[in-house]
Amino acid sequence: MKNDFTTVFRSFPFKRIWKILVAASIVLPLSAQSPQISTQPHTKAVTTIQPDSTGEAYFSAGEDGFVIKWSSDGMGEHYQISDLRITSIAVNPQNTQIASSETDGTSIHRLVVTDWASAEKLYTKQFKEPVSSVTYSAKGKFLFVTTNTVNGAYILNASNGKLLKKINDVPERISLIETGDTEKSAIMYCSTGAIAYYDLTAMKAIDNAHFSTEPLLEQVRLFGSGKMKNRFLAGIKNNKVYVIDAVNGKTLCSYAGQNILLSERGTSPKDGLYFASVDTGVTLYQITEKSLSDVVAGTSKKSTPVSVASISGIPGKKICSLALKSDFSAMFGTNDGQIYEARKENGSFTTSLLTKKMYEPILDITSSGDDIYLLTKTSLYKSSYDSKKITQVAVNSSQEQFLILSDGSIVLWTKNSKMAVQRVIPSDSGNSMPSTLFVPKSNIRQLHSYEKKLVYVLSNSKVGIYDIDKKKDTIVYTGVSVEDAILAGSSTLYVAKASSGEGDSAIVAVTITNGETVPLKTDGYASYALASDSDASKNIFGIALNDLNGVSVTQVYQYIPDQRKSTVLFKYNQEDSNAFVKLSYPVLFSNLGKNQIYGYNLETNKVKMYRRTSSLPVKMAVTKDRSVFLNMDGGISWYNPNTQTPLAEWYLTTNGEWVEF
Repeated sequence: MKNDFTTVFRSFPFKRIWKILVAASIVLPLSAQSPQISTQPHTKAVTTIQPDSTGEAYFSAGEDGFVIKWSSDGMGEHYQISDLRITSIAVNPQNTQIASSETDGTSIHRLVVTDWASAEKLYTKQFKEPVSSVTYSAKGKFLFVTTNTVNGAYILNASNGKLLKKINDVPERISLIETGDTEKSAIMYCSTGAIAYYDLTAMKAIDNAHFSTEPLLEQVRLFGSGKMKNRFLAGIKNNKVYVIDAVNGKTLCSYAGQNILLSERGTSPKDGLYFASVDTGVTLYQITEKSLSDVVAGTSKKSTPVSVASISGIPGKKICSLALKSDFSAMFGTNDGQIYEARKENGSFTTSLLTKKMYEPILDITSSGDDIYLLTKTSLYKSSYDSKKITQVAVNSSQEQFLILSDGSIVLWTKNSKMAVQRVIPSDSGNSMPSTLFVPKSNIRQLHSYEKKLVYVLSNSKVGIYDIDKKKDTIVYTGVSVEDAILAGSSTLYVAKASSGEGDSAIVAVTITNGETVPLKTDGYASYALASDSDASKNIFGIALNDLNGVSVTQVYQYIPDQRKSTVLFKYNQEDSNAFVKLSYPVLFSNLGKNQIYGYNLETNKVKMYRRTSSLPVKMAVTKDRSVFLNMDGGISWYNPNTQTPLAEWYLTTNGEWVEF
């Protein structure tokens, strides 16, 4: 049977914007969604490394939702595709499309296709089961998606995402699909223990081309060149590499190892397949095509892998992905987000760390007048867009959130922890140390202020008010599935929660003096992210999750106490359970959907969209003349409220200096 298948700071674009030596830096104009360029590592595990269509650069993807394109000079173009974990990516061999699979580990399993050149999301597909593989056909015409279920494989038109075929005539759990150069047929590996061939012209399984083989293989790769092009299939099971003849499903050989990693699809050199056996150290092996061809021809009974090198300088137990750039260069990704390169020089491999932390992540921001305040793990800073100056005003001891009180003092706290809630008076010396206000009895979920009172949510079940002047802590509401709470005036508390059913509501009003609780009429089965007017009307704003005719939607709403009614301002036609709202009258901002910021004008009832930068926005602050968004990667983006594209993207270096893109 014919097998028709194919398979640091050099030129760095930034400027130190408040230092005198700006002439030594290079500034490149970036579009509104251009990647940020640096050696910054992923913040979570590297899940895959793939070559681009030229083979000159490589993409890494991580559990932090970022894809990074690494060029030959060691610099990486960073762009966040998702706030979820990316499990795999595929690069279209003919253009700049990147397909990525992402998941929250429970109910969200998504395919996202992005044009890397324009940073534009082209289309998205939702699946009921986890995605097990994403591959493009040899010339990029088709996009194949497999999921962890029987009859869960799909053939899409790669350019527009149109479903061409749900594969139900191969009743197996398919975990890999690849094509030959002609794209007329495909091979499918089924983890239930089969290899099947598929006619992509007729869109049906090929008769008499279904073979039993080794089941439950992981990290499945197809390889082979020349006359043996894509003749071999390899996978891992029980710390063994199995190599299979793709023509008939027969196992040709198997090799034992420790914590084996196969070189990622499309990244091994022409001759054979590379794999790493990882223990405290790393040993790189090569399975040569010559040895496998001899087994196929019957001139040899077994194939023995060639030990290429023992590679030092890499934390073996942290390695979780491997790609070969060539016979003399290997890239390793680790579970803490680093990328290492092992390069062969003078007959031996030397190891270098490709990634290097350049930025100190900003954890939280807020504003006061023309200034912004920002929090890092060790310090609280003050800065502004116009002055470009950054000044430390207090010391921080690992707190992750903060807010400013009406008297100018600052409250420090950490979400989802029992760390003490602290207060500090900022000073020009920068040495101010925080003092403890109170220690929560369980994890704090949310914390807001009203004048000199702190409103906080404990473990989704209680709402407390801490009076700073009186040093008095009082639990004022007890319930279930509590998400947020704010004071609107001194006497009324609003609590966002999940509705318990008929007669209940996703938001309730609590009278502080007597504890009377009244369900408010709003749409949705759950509410979160509350905000309030600062004027006498005390209108309430929030986000509600709703189910409209079986379709999950997320709605930003306004509740008007005087009229006792709520109004949906705008919505997102998917579930988003972790967005924010920020009121800067007359505009209500939200990052609903994560990929941009919406600004809803309460006077004109019009929505304006602000384009994101290289990372997804998670919070914002508003100064007198500008808006500033905190992004998930710890950078900030500045906007003029009258325009929809960013003015600048800033990062705080580990030396305490601003870097601007």
